[in-house]
Amino acid sequence: MPSISDQIEEINKRFVQIYINQLAESEGASEEEVGMLTEILNFQASDERSFEDCVRFMKDRIFRKSAGEKISFKDFKGNVLLAKVMSNLAKINDLSRRIRIIANQQFVDQDFSKTIADSPEYVFNVFKKEGVSLKDMQSFIDNVTVSTATTSHPTNPASVEYTKSAMELAGAIADFSSSHRLDFVQEKMREIIAKPMTAEKKTQQKEVEEGLLYLKSIYHSVPFAYGDLRKAADKSLGYGRLNFPEKLFNFAVWITGDGDGNPNSTEETLRYNIAEFRKAIKELYCEDLAKIAQNFKFDPTALINGLQDGSLSTKDFIKTLNDSKIAGQYELNYALDDLIITDCSLNRLTLKNI
Repeated sequence: MPSISDQIEEINKRFVQIYINQLAESEGASEEEVGMLTEILNFQASDERSFEDCVRFMKDRIFRKSAGEKISFKDFKGNVLLAKVMSNLAKINDLSRRIRIIANQQFVDQDFSKTIADSPEYVFNVFKKEGVSLKDMQSFIDNVTVSTATTSHPTNPASVEYTKSAMELAGAIADFSSSHRLDFVQEKMREIIAKPMTAEKKTQQKEVEEGLLYLKSIYHSVPFAYGDLRKAADKSLGYGRLNFPEKLFNFAVWITGDGDGNPNSTEETLRYNIAEFRKAIKELYCEDLAKIAQNFKFDPTALINGLQDGSLSTKDFIKTLNDSKIAGQYELNYALDDLIITDCSLNRLTLKNI
């Protein structure tokens, strides 16, 4: 049976080939460009060569310089073919990185014996081997909070448009078991091919726009994180009765502030950026509420209106749901009910009453 590594590489090759096919069918792509990209990918795969090795190979391949002859900046400045091939190679390398992460996690989910050191299954297994009792483990879980901070930097070259399409593509790849996802994967790959991977230095508005993409991803990922913990505890010998707190994760974002010397960062821009996050968080909770209403046949209008007009904070919104008849029937997402805005030169601002 092939190793996990070999199986992951086969999955990667499958999606890379879909990308090549979409590139070949795209407007403006020449046979020479597609052929050279394929040649370089084969060169890269032949001995696990680095991106820098591929760039050197491209230059030699395009300009066909004799051995040892240097390629000057004048040689490739403005060379359209080189620029296109380098751009698509960078996109494919980024795509491959995402595919390997997704595929590796799916193999771990399918087989407990293939866990890795940063997985909850591995951690529970180590604790059990060390003789940590259920009581001590519960005490630890009750007193731990997983705090993370999402940050961005205006010098990050990836364009927001590319990042959005790449994240949507990764989601489709993770759910590729459905045959209808192929059309969506192809569509997102065409978007990635057409969009520039890099852009000019981001404005604060663009940083926030990118931050909201991460915010949505975090929000929708939290239930899966709780599910992974529950599944890992149930699989372990002795920790199946562990109880996990409703609010184990504590999220913060730095993106809205950037007050450490940025002359464009003012109290006015900070308030505006926070308002954008507040709006996005409310929309996420309203979307969840609409799904709950569909499943349990009740009218969510009053709760949604209260959340949107500010008469009901997310804290009160969640309390209302907890006190209702549907409490316990639906796993509420507590990911963002007390999102914290942080900045290295400003006080921490909590949005507990958004």
